[in-house]
Amino acid sequence: MRLKPKSRIREPYPSALQNVLMNGLILAVASLCFLPAMVLNLFIPYSLTGGSPIFKIHIGSYIIMLAFVYLMLSRGIVSVIVEQFQKQFLYTQFAGVVLIIAMIMTYSQGTSGLAYLIDTLFIPPLALMLAYYLTNEQRYRLTQGLVLFVFINAMVAISERVLSTNFYPMPWTFGGTFRASAFLGHPLNNALITTGFVFIIAALPFRFIHKCIIIGACCLAILTFGARGALAIVVLIGVASILAVGFQLLLQKRLQFVVVVVAPWLAVFMTLVAVGVVLFTNFAERIIEKLEFDDSAQERLDAFMLFDLMSWDQVLWGIKFQNMLTMIERHPDIEIIENFWIVLLVMLGLVLFIPFVISFIFYLFSLAKGKTLVLYSAILAFAVAASVNNSLATKTPALLLFSLALYGVPKQKRKRSKPEHAMIFMPPERQFIAAR
Repeated sequence: MRLKPKSRIREPYPSALQNVLMNGLILAVASLCFLPAMVLNLFIPYSLTGGSPIFKIHIGSYIIMLAFVYLMLSRGIVSVIVEQFQKQFLYTQFAGVVLIIAMIMTYSQGTSGLAYLIDTLFIPPLALMLAYYLTNEQRYRLTQGLVLFVFINAMVAISERVLSTNFYPMPWTFGGTFRASAFLGHPLNNALITTGFVFIIAALPFRFIHKCIIIGACCLAILTFGARGALAIVVLIGVASILAVGFQLLLQKRLQFVVVVVAPWLAVFMTLVAVGVVLFTNFAERIIEKLEFDDSAQERLDAFMLFDLMSWDQVLWGIKFQNMLTMIERHPDIEIIENFWIVLLVMLGLVLFIPFVISFIFYLFSLAKGKTLVLYSAILAFAVAASVNNSLATKTPALLLFSLALYGVPKQKRKRSKPEHAMIFMPPERQFIAAR
């Protein structure tokens, strides 16, 4: 018997509307996943200098915006706006904040950076507004589809590393070091998306062996992307999450006796395997080479020197994106800014940066509201990973894919007899039953 998540939408919406929105989201997500910037640049100047501003916005973003226009025409503009503010205020306020910032920057600085704000920051909450009108089963199917794509993307990345050949032609070089790019383009963009999905997969009602296979493939893929920071984040937050959940379940006497007995022996076995790999292979030497404080790590610290070239007025109100690139070219010690927050602070200025950060934090943590606690680990991992590279400072579908996947995870009702995060250890056929 096929179990379906119980719908959380009380008001019935027309099935025709739901089908249109569902198909629109699928088409938009597919185009964003399989048409990265390096592919679009072969046909239009999507991320290249010059060209019409129309070509600077991704086709997937246009599809989502057209679907939202269709929604407002179907249900009424006022009705949709009021409904979103009442039911999804934290998503709506983030879209509103980004829209206001885009208007202010367009007025003061021109259209430079406008496409980035739309593709990377405005489209994700807009997509969640569309997903609100879907059934819970449709939202969960979207999440399943995104997990499947991330798994396939990870397997492609592993295959690229084995064959030392990229699926798409790479316009970047990494000092002679091969990095996989898979379907999502830049390796660090791939790593950011994969990092967040590792914890989402852990929270989904899949069989334990299936979770292990998918998460293992994702961790190997992160290695092929050359993202040392992302891998460290997955390991540290993953271990902390397992210990926290396990300790709480142990206190509540919800762990089975066999788990308590087997877990220590399993830990000893894994430790022996790790020691054997380190001592009898060259794997440890290669890891140490990757963990050295190299030029990439130094660039993250040098990025703070950019503020030495800015006046207080520029720090408060921001500068144009092209002016920021000019400053980077003039500074002898700065080659690239690999920090999402620094890029935004320089572009927006302190006056707009502070309300944006507050709104962004509320938006992120609202994605896990009422759901398993493991999803908060997903949000933390995604936020930390975004802070150690500049992927979210470029046009990327990372936030959109992460938001839609989190949004589709079924909500769980708390029960005193069965804590919500204990469901991770249940068989998959019982998890939806316990959530009802």
